[in-house]
Amino acid sequence: MNPNLSTRWYQTKNLPSLIQALEIIKFGEFTLKSGATSSYYLDFRESLGHPKLFRTLGAHMSRLAQNFDFDLICGVPYAAVPLSTMMALHLEQPLLMCRKEVKKHGQKNVLEGLYKPGDTCLLIEDVVSTGGSVLEAVRILRQEGLKVENCLSLTCRNPDTFKTLQEEGIKLHTLMSLEDLLDVKQDLQAA
Repeated sequence: MNPNLSTRWYQTKNLPSLIQALEIIKFGEFTLKSGATSSYYLDFRESLGHPKLFRTLGAHMSRLAQNFDFDLICGVPYAAVPLSTMMALHLEQPLLMCRKEVKKHGQKNVLEGLYKPGDTCLLIEDVVSTGGSVLEAVRILRQEGLKVENCLSLTCRNPDTFKTLQEEGIKLHTLMSLEDLLDVKQDLQAA
């Protein structure tokens, strides 16, 4: 399959095929952040090298975001920061940048941007596996007095993670199912 990158390829239903064709999904032996091993790796950072795909992912995620009430957008550090930035610009919503560590200089912030306690923050992630990174970001945002109830992700690797996050008061919503992304590989191998 060789997409010509025409507009028709950038419809939501075609995204899994396009993501596969552009080799965003890697197959082999990989160690995930959690320490688990996997036979595939979803490297959405590579979408940055495909501006039309990246813009389209941002547009589709922005459409999904319009189903929720929120005051601010924040990407889980650091892979989701470019995607959350794209969405904030598209939706004309304020953006926060959450750090994994407190700065040792300047204002020594762990959270950058303009916000006030009680604001509702929509959390963005590229790929959710165990939910650990999402929960780390939620902890920081809530410590700063923000409400976090929803997280949008391109996809989720583990169906149990929806329940894990729900138990912490976070509803996870995905643009694409993992099954859709991986079924494309099986379709390509059968062709």
